[in-house]
Amino acid sequence: MAWNFFDVNPVAQKYYFLAKNVLDTIEELDKNDIANSRLLNILNDSYKKINFAYPRSQEYYVSIDEALTCLQEGLGKLNFLKGKSLGLL
Repeated sequence: MAWNFFDVNPVAQKYYFLAKNVLDTIEELDKNDIANSRLLNILNDSYKKINFAYPRSQEYYVSIDEALTCLQEGLGKLNFLKGKSLGLL
């Protein structure tokens, strides 16, 4: 099977960019800020949902979708973000 370099799963791409934005935010926040630990926990919880046993398998992409849902729901529950616009949510 030939891999097309530009064949990117849209859900995986959305997860990647949302997770990267969360990680970039974590790195910018003060380590003592409660938002830092909350965001890190949400990101870790979503990352644990990914099944890395067989990359590019159906199970892998299903797990990416679950990780994205977990990340979006976790971010949606944060009180300190209420009323602020986050375009990727």
